[in-house]
Amino acid sequence: MKKVRPKSSWINVMESLVVEEVERQLQKVALRQKSFIAPDAVATYALNRLKPLYANSIRGYECQEQLARREFGSTIELAVRQGIAAVERDPLRMAQPLDLQEDGKAEQALRAMKRILQRQDLDWENLPDVLEEALNGASHGQPTWRPREASPLANPSLHWTHGRLRSRP
Repeated sequence: MKKVRPKSSWINVMESLVVEEVERQLQKVALRQKSFIAPDAVATYALNRLKPLYANSIRGYECQEQLARREFGSTIELAVRQGIAAVERDPLRMAQPLDLQEDGKAEQALRAMKRILQRQDLDWENLPDVLEEALNGASHGQPTWRPREASPLANPSLHWTHGRLRSRP
């Protein structure tokens, strides 16, 4: 049985509705007061108090969004209002936010792997299988990737023989 890994093929519809509501309510807040309110903290507070509604297709998203607006609209509004109040009172609101720039580094690494392995279909889910396939091919003298310029594999005087990199005679 294949293990399900988190990926971006599904979405919590509540997230976009909460962000929309946070923006709407913050428009009504005095400018001076806004500087003390972190919208991400408000959205996080509200989302932690709401039922998630996930979708993995456009039709599913539309259905979940309609359901959320119809059944949970006032609940979303209340959760955001409470989030604004909680963030204003909470001295921890000035805590350092998560640094999600690491995701950017991971994406850079994935782009590099796509280029090296010459596989534009490469993603985090199929990377282990593609890498294993490439390494197996290389061990049999058939590398399937394009060597980087600084790599010894880019040297035309080297070649694969019996699964090893050797100098050309």
